[in-house]
Amino acid sequence: MKPKVPKSIKQRVIKQWLQGISRDQIAKDNGIGTGTVSAIIKDAKKDIPDIDLLREVALVLKSNDLDLSVFASSIRIQKRLDEMGLNEEQIESLIENINTYCFKRGLTDEELIL
Repeated sequence: MKPKVPKSIKQRVIKQWLQGISRDQIAKDNGIGTGTVSAIIKDAKKDIPDIDLLREVALVLKSNDLDLSVFASSIRIQKRLDEMGLNEEQIESLIENINTYCFKRGLTDEELIL
């Protein structure tokens, strides 16, 4: 009987998978076989049905040189704008108005905010 894969390795494998790391690299990083990586991901799909979609998002972010924290920040800001009833055009207009205000008064944007 094969020994059970420790929970810490399973968690690390899933995390790396969601970060868009290849199956071969995950296996190498964790000292396990590629078949074990595949089995862990297959089991994870039972608990996380959207794991493949989440991985695709991670890969798109990675290909655009972004990370999950930037994406999460964008979601938080968008949620806040939605709560305030503001759309992207309104925010862009606000930013332009701030830039114009600062320019006319010889201020940097940072000086206005502080």
